[in-house]
Amino acid sequence: MKFVTESQIPLSLTYLQKGVNMILFTQALLRKLPRIEETAEYDMEESIVYVKLFDCMGGSTWYIYAYNPETEEAMAFVRLNNDYQFAEIGYVSITELKEALGWRLERDRHFSPRKLSAIYDTVKAGGHV
Repeated sequence: MKFVTESQIPLSLTYLQKGVNMILFTQALLRKLPRIEETAEYDMEESIVYVKLFDCMGGSTWYIYAYNPETEEAMAFVRLNNDYQFAEIGYVSITELKEALGWRLERDRHFSPRKLSAIYDTVKAGGHV
């Protein structure tokens, strides 16, 4: 297995973006994120979103609160094309996102963890997080 230099993150958890590794899930984030199987019965009031991924050329955002690094599947609250009326919670394949969006998929490096319920309420009211 090949590793990038920063924190020995497996290459499968990074994305090559214009010659630079865009690290979607750092080791620190992986330590904090619960595994999907630990959150089968999610509680919106208690679940914490640790990762915000977005399409830098579009209006889609994924707020991730559980992740499986082996399968690259996540549980997320998703807002597609800035349409808050059809925002939803469910499973998402990070592998498919990387394939579909390519270099456009980025992690908000300035995002700070917050409760899923607060993000949900803000987005459903038409706001931005």
